[in-house]
Amino acid sequence: MMIFTKSLIVDGITPVGAYAVLRRDAGAGSFLLESVVPGERWGRYSILGYRPEVALDIRGQAGVDPFSELARLTASETATESDIASRFAQAHVGLLAYDMVHYAAPVPAWPGNNTPVARLVGKANVVVFDNLTHTATIAAHSPQELERLVAHLTQVPALAPKAPPHASARPPDLLFNTYANAVGATGVGAKVY
Repeated sequence: MMIFTKSLIVDGITPVGAYAVLRRDAGAGSFLLESVVPGERWGRYSILGYRPEVALDIRGQAGVDPFSELARLTASETATESDIASRFAQAHVGLLAYDMVHYAAPVPAWPGNNTPVARLVGKANVVVFDNLTHTATIAAHSPQELERLVAHLTQVPALAPKAPPHASARPPDLLFNTYANAVGATGVGAKVY
C-alpha cells in the first residue's frame, strides 16, 4: 500500500482547531488521539485521522467470537513504515466496548442488547502533530487526499496573539526587582514569583 506524506511547520494552529476543521469533511469517521506520558508533562503527539476507507462494526452474535472476527476483519500486511503518521494511516483505530467481556469471561450478557461491541475505522488519512518540534506530518492514501488535507489545514484559524497584561492588573502586594532577580538576590521585602 502506497502512503503519501508531507511535513509542515504548524506554529500557529492547534490540534483541536485542526480537528474541528477536519470533522466537517470526515466521511465515515474521524478520531483525535493524544499521546500520554507519566506525571504532569505534556504529551508529545496529537494524532488526527479522518476520511477512512474502512469502517467496521462488530456486533455480538451467539456462537461467534468477536475477537476472532476482529482479527479476521483487520488482518492486513504488517506496516513497514517507520514514521508514526504512515503507521497510523495503515492501522485500525477505534474502541472495544465493555460488552466484549461477555465473550472473554463468564459474565452474563445484557438482555436484548444489540449495540456494536467494537467499532473501528481503518486506512484513514492522518495528521500527526509533534508538539516538541511544532511540525505536523500528513499521511494520505492518494496525492488527491494529501492535497485535500493540506487545503483543510490552511482553513484552521491561527491562534490570536495574547496581549500582555496591563501593569495596573498586577496584584498590589507583588513587588519585584528585575536586577535583583537577575543576579539571584531578592532584596528586602520583595516577593519573587
